[in-house]
Amino acid sequence: MAPHVRCTIATRLDDRAYVLVMVLMFLVIIQGMVLVTTAVARYTLMSSASFRTLLNQGDELAFGVNQITRTVLGAPEGWDHACFRTEIKTKSRGDPCQMQTLTWRAIVEEQPYELVTDIRLASLRPYLLVLVDDSESFGWSSGLNYDELGVYVKQPTGEITPSVFDLAGLDCVERDGRTYFLGAYGNTMMRAPFADFYGGAMPSSTYFYPLLRRLIAETDLCEVALSTTSHGLVQPFTHERSVLTSALENLHLGTEESRLSEDLFQALALFPSECVTDKHVLYVTDGLAVDDGDLPAAVQDFDHDGNPLDRYYEGMGSHCLDDVSAYAASTGIKVHTMGPRSDFLLQVAQRGNGVYLPRPETFMRESPFVAQMPVPVQNELLFLTNTYGRFDPAWLESEGAAFYTIDAGFQLAPAAPFAIGGVAGNSFVDGSTLYLSTTRDCLLAIDLIARRLLWVIKGIGGRIWVRDGMILSGPNAAGQCACLLPNPELCWMRPGGIAAVSRSMAYLAGDNRIVGVDMKSGIAMHAFSAAEPISALTYDPSQGILTAGTVGGTILFLNQDLTGRAVIPTGLAEKIIELRCFHYRKRSMAIAVGERHIVVADAAGIRWMASLATGVPLQAIVMDSKIYLTTWVEDSPCGGIDTGTSFLRVHDAATGALLSQEPLMPGRAYGPVLDLFSGRIIYANTAMDVREIDVSALTGVKAGPLGTRYERS
Repeated sequence: MAPHVRCTIATRLDDRAYVLVMVLMFLVIIQGMVLVTTAVARYTLMSSASFRTLLNQGDELAFGVNQITRTVLGAPEGWDHACFRTEIKTKSRGDPCQMQTLTWRAIVEEQPYELVTDIRLASLRPYLLVLVDDSESFGWSSGLNYDELGVYVKQPTGEITPSVFDLAGLDCVERDGRTYFLGAYGNTMMRAPFADFYGGAMPSSTYFYPLLRRLIAETDLCEVALSTTSHGLVQPFTHERSVLTSALENLHLGTEESRLSEDLFQALALFPSECVTDKHVLYVTDGLAVDDGDLPAAVQDFDHDGNPLDRYYEGMGSHCLDDVSAYAASTGIKVHTMGPRSDFLLQVAQRGNGVYLPRPETFMRESPFVAQMPVPVQNELLFLTNTYGRFDPAWLESEGAAFYTIDAGFQLAPAAPFAIGGVAGNSFVDGSTLYLSTTRDCLLAIDLIARRLLWVIKGIGGRIWVRDGMILSGPNAAGQCACLLPNPELCWMRPGGIAAVSRSMAYLAGDNRIVGVDMKSGIAMHAFSAAEPISALTYDPSQGILTAGTVGGTILFLNQDLTGRAVIPTGLAEKIIELRCFHYRKRSMAIAVGERHIVVADAAGIRWMASLATGVPLQAIVMDSKIYLTTWVEDSPCGGIDTGTSFLRVHDAATGALLSQEPLMPGRAYGPVLDLFSGRIIYANTAMDVREIDVSALTGVKAGPLGTRYERS
């Protein structure tokens, strides 16, 4: 009999069980739908309330608060390290996802300033012949007294000149055969011989020789020659002021003769016949002629005044100087006079269409021109205009400015207002302040917004850098570099012929030696000696490298402490005149512009080299791995910065391939002025013509995307 098995789970085999299961499943589905509908309705009601709240607020809240942060880094790859930086903008939308959009672009850190020293124009080339009376009579009375508080020295030869000797409270000191005396003492005890009814204790040479030196120092553009009544031509026409200064320092009194009119007549033949726009003679004399007047008969009474002394006269008395002056004016040569104020010297200047006691602008035409690139100010180009041969733009207000000179102790000394000498040769913009140096060693600070002169210092010149509130300028005519504070305050002066500046160090080069000087203290910290004289120097702020070029074409890479990194001979045997730095594929590169070639090198060696064929290289700038190089072909035979044509060459910075070459503008070009916000670079010439080059297509000029990122809150 089979066992009986009991089931523990009961099952129904009829249709009622199936119906019950279906009802239960339907109830579960209904309940789920109700819950979902409730949740959706609740979410919809909350969203609608939020949306109504956003509609009632400002637009920026409707889409989240946009926050933009700006970060500035070193120059982008393929861009000039000294002139450009990288700007990275991070835009945060402020939404729950914290989405950030990043972009980059190249921005201008500083303009590619250049120092211009050779400033000669074909359209403005005056020649000035200085005739100096060095006869014995020019040591007689000038009609003036000594400055009572001034100090003077009587040389063993008997000549008296101004001095800076410290008398230590005494009136007179004998030292090494010289007599140093106070002006008040000299007015009583050191009186010059009486001359032609003019009293006064001071000799004519004591007053007028230094006055002549100051005039020549402040006179720019003129080709100047020096001749004396005793020795004839002692210095032919030259533009080099150092040569003239040396010749002027050697003036001494001695001869008894004073053939004033004869010397002037012979000197008129010293002027060249070509490449001269104006001819001037400056006669420094007391007008007392001795054994004078041996002239052609047609010249002896050229002014037809019927003076019986218009002839040769043995001893003192000839009156022919005004006649030769009138004759010179008839040939287009102006005659000016400097000496004791007498009716005769005034008449000589009047007959010669000149002036008595001329100023630097006397020898110049108005002829406005520039010798520097313009300065961008509030969407306007401000030209650094020179008028009458010196920096004097119409837009500059100078009233209320402070004037200083450099004293014997190399300190700033307040001075009475003086005329700014020289042409604008270099400039640097720091915020709203323009610092400018002239070719006659005047350093100016100008408020660009108010267009007002803040201060000017005589005795400081050369190229200008501003780093962290400190100003370096140099070298001046004496080969000195100066470091200042903007207030102004002179921190230190040191010799140097070429300079480059980091944030904390000034690198000064002279001959083949480079010295690293701490900017704040003026203490020499490092030194380096090259095998050849240094001709170019630049500091790379992105890589922290000092690059030097030599007169023989060698490129030197140095660390900040002037330890050597690499020496790269180019084999060109020509002077390197400019250096620019950039990086390409993470390698630091240097562009060396020579007199006839352009070379790109890194620490491993020469990458490429190209010949410039013709023209003088002016300025190089690197943008988007392209080198923009300006060259200038000067017209001959006269030449001048307003002649010839400037060209713009564009090279591929990596390979040296010449991508384009085109005429840029007439004359010598200045610039470029970098204006990346408008996508252009600007060049100008001496006549203030402007040429714009569109660079908006270069990578980095416009903001480029770096990507988008999300951050969880």
